[in-house]
Amino acid sequence: MGQKKKGTAAYVGTTEFTSFCEAAFPQVAAAIDSKDGFCTLEDVQSHPQVKEAIANPPANCQKVTVKVIMEQYPDFISFFEGGRVATAKGYDNGYVNADGTVNAAAVKKKKKGNKSENAGNTQPQQQPPPVENSPEMQAFDKLLEEFQKVLKNGTDKEMEQQFNKVSAERKKLIKSKVIQLPVAA
Repeated sequence: MGQKKKGTAAYVGTTEFTSFCEAAFPQVAAAIDSKDGFCTLEDVQSHPQVKEAIANPPANCQKVTVKVIMEQYPDFISFFEGGRVATAKGYDNGYVNADGTVNAAAVKKKKKGNKSENAGNTQPQQQPPPVENSPEMQAFDKLLEEFQKVLKNGTDKEMEQQFNKVSAERKKLIKSKVIQLPVAA
């Protein structure tokens, strides 16, 4: 999980903390992805599912923050100036350039789109309906659990293989409309 930084909390690296991160990380990544894969740290911290996921940390990790959790997954979340963060979806959507810099034009367009979208909207945005716990989703959830185990204990090659399995299955679920992605403006 990376090197311990100067000033890092004593609980980082403990079994309890690692388990807590593994349980909370999917909600953290989903919160970023719900914002097209690029948003502020504040957006992630205020997301209801993230708040719920980190509400009850282990006794020795009471001061854990969303940022500390995200820092444990540098291969999946990138940090940028201004407190902004991105997942692979943010790169795919063009908010981050291939060289790892923020695509200011795309971010500006996203902000402008959100403002005009919200101006015509008098009702608050609603979360997409929860996905049913269908057999396909149960199998996908099991695959995600296996992926978490590989993230913790597997080799890079095993991690890549498991990621490819998850990615392929996710594409099937999207194609068969079991999972519906939010429509980008």
